[in-house]
Amino acid sequence: MLWFVNPIHMMVWVLIVVQVCLLLSGWINQKLRLSQKALLINLLLDVALLGGYVYLTGGASNPLISLLLLPIVTASVALKRYLAVVVLVAAGLVYSLLYVIDQPQHHHASNFSSHLLGMWLVFIASAGLIFYVASYLSNAIRQQQKRIQQHEQRQLRDDYLMALGLSAADAAHQLNTPLSSLTVLLADMMESDRHDKQDMQLMQQQVQRCHQITQSIQQQFDELKSGQFRTIAIKELIGIVSRNFRLLYPDIQLVIDDQAIQGWVHSHIGLHSALLNLLDNAAKASKDSGKHEVHLQLSEDGHYCCIDIVDQGAGLAEDVIEHYGWRPRDERTGPSGMGIGTLISNASIEQVGGHLRVMPHKPGAKVRVALPLQTQSHGKDEGDQS
Repeated sequence: MLWFVNPIHMMVWVLIVVQVCLLLSGWINQKLRLSQKALLINLLLDVALLGGYVYLTGGASNPLISLLLLPIVTASVALKRYLAVVVLVAAGLVYSLLYVIDQPQHHHASNFSSHLLGMWLVFIASAGLIFYVASYLSNAIRQQQKRIQQHEQRQLRDDYLMALGLSAADAAHQLNTPLSSLTVLLADMMESDRHDKQDMQLMQQQVQRCHQITQSIQQQFDELKSGQFRTIAIKELIGIVSRNFRLLYPDIQLVIDDQAIQGWVHSHIGLHSALLNLLDNAAKASKDSGKHEVHLQLSEDGHYCCIDIVDQGAGLAEDVIEHYGWRPRDERTGPSGMGIGTLISNASIEQVGGHLRVMPHKPGAKVRVALPLQTQSHGKDEGDQS
């Protein structure tokens, strides 16, 4: 029991060495700021300190010599593999040195000497196995965390680019109409060589419309990027969209059937533009058929508010219905206004958790926008925050 009953002067030396190692470890941590190298030096100091303690308290026959496995486990988990190998080799050398030093004291007791040899072999095998398993699992966890971090960064980047692209595409689509009107008016004025006051006023209105659209780009981008949308009453949303539609198409009658819907929905500028674009498509389809009427019907389907936009046109082809809102249409094979604008509208609707689809209807076409309903208290809170 030499490892338990120790001469007093040996324990004094052990305490002195411990204090010196603690001071040295604190200085290293302060200088190297707990880097991989600092942790490596600390573990090597632990191995040396434990080896010195075991040497002074019985050598290789001291059962506490098995504690040399602890620095190996710590290094395998916390350090890179090539640095962990240094700790593994150092611990193995310390154990081997203690075994060699302890051999002469037990050369007469062959059974005990065989016991120490077995302990040494078990330690070497255990250290190697622990190092392999712990370092492998630690490396796998680090790689998984790295992939998760890269995926999160990629997702944030994609969301950022999607918000930016959606805002730019929506703005470009909205700017197309007033700019086209300006182009036609300027061409007519140049050909007739006259300056009609009514035409000039219309041009001024179109230019103001362009300015309004460009000013809303930044606001729409911020909303889509943050994902924090304003929650408003359905009646308010329909009121905003209907007023804008009547300004664009004063000759088209918009018939609204709200069925006394009192719910709340998430909203953003892009959603207003999406509904207005769908109404724009319906108005064009009705006008192409010689009609001047568009119906907007509201209903409730479970936890969704359904906004149905019904035109009086010639209807949609099967291939258009199948891919409506998911990919642009070829303008050479389909009506104008059913391509990029519808794609942008679908993306804006999905941003608030809704979906877009074409419903069977004769005559014309019925496009349904389903928006998830929100509670009134939730809506007021979000409205106050916005």
